[in-house]
Amino acid sequence: IAVLFLLILLIGLALPKERVVTRTGQFPIAPEVLYRIITDNNDWKYRTNLKDLVILKDDEGMQVWDEYTEDGSVIRFTTREKIPETFYSFDMESKLFTPVTFGPLTLRNRTIRSAAFESMCPGNAPSDMLLDYHRSVAAGGIGMTTVAYAAVTQSGLSFDRQLWMRPEIIPGLRKLTDAIHAEGAAAGIQLGHCGNMSHKSICGCMPVGASSGFNLYSPTFVRGLRADELPEMARAYGRSVNLAREAGFDSVEIHAGHGYLISQFLSPSTNHRKDEFGGSLQNRMRFMDMVMEEVMKEIGRAS
Repeated sequence: IAVLFLLILLIGLALPKERVVTRTGQFPIAPEVLYRIITDNNDWKYRTNLKDLVILKDDEGMQVWDEYTEDGSVIRFTTREKIPETFYSFDMESKLFTPVTFGPLTLRNRTIRSAAFESMCPGNAPSDMLLDYHRSVAAGGIGMTTVAYAAVTQSGLSFDRQLWMRPEIIPGLRKLTDAIHAEGAAAGIQLGHCGNMSHKSICGCMPVGASSGFNLYSPTFVRGLRADELPEMARAYGRSVNLAREAGFDSVEIHAGHGYLISQFLSPSTNHRKDEFGGSLQNRMRFMDMVMEEVMKEIGRAS
């Protein structure tokens, strides 16, 4: 009898166990972003047909998830490696997921996709790829997604496939903001000028900056902007704010860092001017003050 019991026990252990799958949460994250994290697949593609995504865990601690497509079918995936239970822990009661108001703008929560260059604008104009990307971020539950980087003039382009604010791209930008708003998120856009961080092949002219010299980054010679050119450059920021409003954006971010034009005026390392725009900190801030005056002037026109 003992031998028979042992044999039955061994057979039972050898048989495949039924997999126990328990639901661990449903998260407000863009499905394609989560898909990339889980599979660590650098050659991933956007999965815009997903209707819902539910994370589960089996009895061995392996991550399992169901993707619910628009036609109602369910696709189940399983990871090959065990993932810590805290990897996808979200406290939905956190203040992070509560609404917040900035002036006339209310966000559904306090998460913002920061402005990071997408390289999705062939011909310096918005594309379907840019729209799909930001729509997916919005669908994931973000409070606001920020489009970047948009040059206020052609001379402000620092890379290919970068936005250049001008009237002819407004219809495309309007489609983009409409798609973001349809998913419940707000739409922001980053406006700026790269200064000398460019090349003639990209910006269409000798790059300009706070001072003349040679930029090893490009590499290229650069021309310092004349004092009489600065008011018009500042107005270009203001015009871009107005274009952003026409395109349906809820907010604008003025790029003043990363060694770009405003930053080049602010830093004594790149600002060697001898006029009223160089020298003291107050003088080095003068161009930024001009820019912000034009920006606020355009914002005030809508209030």
